[in-house]
Amino acid sequence: MTDLKESLTANLVAHTQKLDELEEPQVRAYYEIALKAISEQEDRKQKTNTFFITLNSVVVTCFGFMSSAFNSSSTYRVGIASLAFLGLLSILEWKKLIDALNTNLKIKDKIILSIEKLLPISLFKEEADIKKSLSKKQYKNFFIESKIPLTFILLYAFYLYLALVGKNL
Repeated sequence: MTDLKESLTANLVAHTQKLDELEEPQVRAYYEIALKAISEQEDRKQKTNTFFITLNSVVVTCFGFMSSAFNSSSTYRVGIASLAFLGLLSILEWKKLIDALNTNLKIKDKIILSIEKLLPISLFKEEADIKKSLSKKQYKNFFIESKIPLTFILLYAFYLYLALVGKNL
């Protein structure tokens, strides 16, 4: 991971040096492209979250279906354990995707900040500076996307426990 960060940093520095050679209208055009890329990345992240929330909601619904459809404890236990395991795997994939998307957003933010150095106004830098100056009470960053998967993990762990001890709901 360190090699990747070093490589990305080196590329960012090289691109920043190339930006210094551009005229202001060209810099503005690149700035607009970077802003659009961030917006598209945010949209992709939102769609990813929506997909995985829907998928995991369907899995949780299947738990209810299985408890009413199967009276055999062995069939029920295998089904519940399988669903819980599949749900946990989906959560791991969800986390990997969100982490990758967040890394891409951080890279795009750095690109925006480097382009802003060449423009008369730097809104993103100003925002970052204001956030840094505020106390934790004044500015709290909410990462709800990390809490929702945790809720599903706890639910799947509960169902996995029930399957292992042989309890029906």
